[in-house]
Amino acid sequence: MAYAFAASAISANFFPATDQTAALLATLAVFGVPYLVRPLGAIVFGSLGDRVGRKHLLVVTIALMAGCTTLIGLLPTYGTIGVFAPILLVLLRMLQGFGFAGEFAGAATYVMEHSPRTRRGLTAGLMQSGTGLSYPVLAAVALLLGSTLGSEAFNSWGWRIIFLISAPLGLVALYIRRKLTESPEFERLRAHKATSAAPLRESVRTQYRQLVAVTLYLCAYAVGSTMIIVYVPVYLRTTVGLDDQTNRIVSVIVLLAMGLTIPLFGLLVDRLGRRTVRLIATLSLAVIAPLAFSLAVSTGVGGALIGFGLLAVAQGLNFAIAPLTTVESFPAALRYTSAGLAYNITVAIVGGLTPLVVAWIVASTGSSIAPAWFVVALSVLSIFGIVLMRDTSAAATSDMSSGTAVETP
Repeated sequence: MAYAFAASAISANFFPATDQTAALLATLAVFGVPYLVRPLGAIVFGSLGDRVGRKHLLVVTIALMAGCTTLIGLLPTYGTIGVFAPILLVLLRMLQGFGFAGEFAGAATYVMEHSPRTRRGLTAGLMQSGTGLSYPVLAAVALLLGSTLGSEAFNSWGWRIIFLISAPLGLVALYIRRKLTESPEFERLRAHKATSAAPLRESVRTQYRQLVAVTLYLCAYAVGSTMIIVYVPVYLRTTVGLDDQTNRIVSVIVLLAMGLTIPLFGLLVDRLGRRTVRLIATLSLAVIAPLAFSLAVSTGVGGALIGFGLLAVAQGLNFAIAPLTTVESFPAALRYTSAGLAYNITVAIVGGLTPLVVAWIVASTGSSIAPAWFVVALSVLSIFGIVLMRDTSAAATSDMSSGTAVETP
């Protein structure tokens, strides 16, 4: 998400400055590009993960993502190499998306298959809190760089630091992942010769209803993440009129509220059950979104902190339950492929297009709260998905002989 926190600087450095609105829309469009290749990444990494194991793919995905992020920080600008600058930016963003397509399903599957069944909510919450807390850390780095260097220096070269810090962090993560052991559930599948030879074909043939249901369910999760992490900073700058530094302060506080609540909500998942928390999380987004955008427009900084802080907490609840739901919804023999497909199809459509579509809607209609109704509409789709979904309140395990999901009592 370093791209989101450097969006204004990327707009100035990689796109012609003749039209600021066009440059911003182009920047948001490039943000969406990696999402388009995610279904392909899900197919490639998912099929490999279900056939050869989880741990090796986790090494590949982290290396690919960290490498591409570092290279973006080293790219020459439009002023240096012209049109090749945005072309290279798009190519690296596509490779990032390809890698992340395997990262989500792989990491969530690996962690779930190592966790006690009665504590999976807490374990998933702790895993997601690592992701959730990385956002305010990145926002804080952007804030520190902006305040230390000033807007001119930050937009000129300081933005690169946000990307370059991924190099040492990626090396540490790569070292840790190389030491991982294979998941016990996959080892059992392999021992019983129950791995699938064609996980993509089997997933589509045997899990099609669950794939549709989970894909719909994830709409609220995808739009909530994209709104909070990517679009809200743009909205606060372009619609509410906050300066860059104030915007970054608001982002740090809002994202910190989300990250800190995720593990607490993980405990709630273990206590209340999956279906109940799914409904609460989805309805919370739908109810809070109109309030959040209205408060931001009418009362400025204070309203933005309260409204988007509440929206971030609601999204924290989605962070705690959505990945767990996604991987538990499918049998172990097809889990990496099926979970990756459901997640990445939703993210490709909803996550990739949301910033661009919502920015265009606001510019076209002049309605400052139009983004809220977009969140509401997608939350309704999620509720349809929850209704269609096979209940995962008792975590699914795999029937080794048939590869089908069996609900445990």
